Amino acid sequence: MVESRWTFVEAVAWIAWRDLLLVMEQRSEYRRLCTRWVFREWTEPVQGERKMTQCEGWVLEPWPPSTTLRLRCLDNFLRRERQLPASACLTPREAETTLWQALSESRLKAEGFDKSGAVVEIAAREWTHLKLFEESNHDAFKYDALDNEQPYTKLRLKRQDVLDIWPREGGVAKSEHDCRRWLVAIMRESPDERPKPKRQFQTEAQRKFRNLSERQFLRAWDTAVEEAPATNWSKRGRPKTKI
Repeated sequence: MVESRWTFVEAVAWIAWRDLLLVMEQRSEYRRLCTRWVFREWTEPVQGERKMTQCEGWVLEPWPPSTTLRLRCLDNFLRRERQLPASACLTPREAETTLWQALSESRLKAEGFDKSGAVVEIAAREWTHLKLFEESNHDAFKYDALDNEQPYTKLRLKRQDVLDIWPREGGVAKSEHDCRRWLVAIMRESPDERPKPKRQFQTEAQRKFRNLSERQFLRAWDTAVEEAPATNWSKRGRPKTKI
């Protein structure tokens, strides 16, 4: 938060997940300090360098640079492992589209180096023609995939501008989060039997949690069924009546 400028990938991470830890993990300075075990194969000289032998094993390597495409892979992993933060609002792909639209409509400004090396503010009209590619483990902004040079490099956005447009946790996101927690607690009390129809839970939830839409309730419901877990709650039809 002490950085006045964020990279494009950091901004996408924030818009998608609204989690500062996940944003920090996209910074190049942070990633250079982190390592991971990677299985590699390589050749080494033996017998006084007269022969080469094939070797394999696990080695420590720095984290690769983060890119917008890698955010999609990370998002899939977090969802699969149920580690996605409760503050998450969008997928990285949706966040990228939202950010691009804000830039093309002048609601947000980006800075970068032009071909002469000067720092410039990128005009809104440019975003209608620019496209995002991944080249050499970095995001690249070009007009066409065959272009040899990028018109702008080292893009940055004002952190506060990003936070102003996409707040840390709006009322809508909080309502869905609180609804999910409420549902999980109820489901864990009766994981094998749903005491009343799903529609009644929705009506009660929308009275209880302000600004909660039907789509958000259904999303909170599906997530809660997995988290509880309470698979019987996902079955269609009215709950069975005890005799």
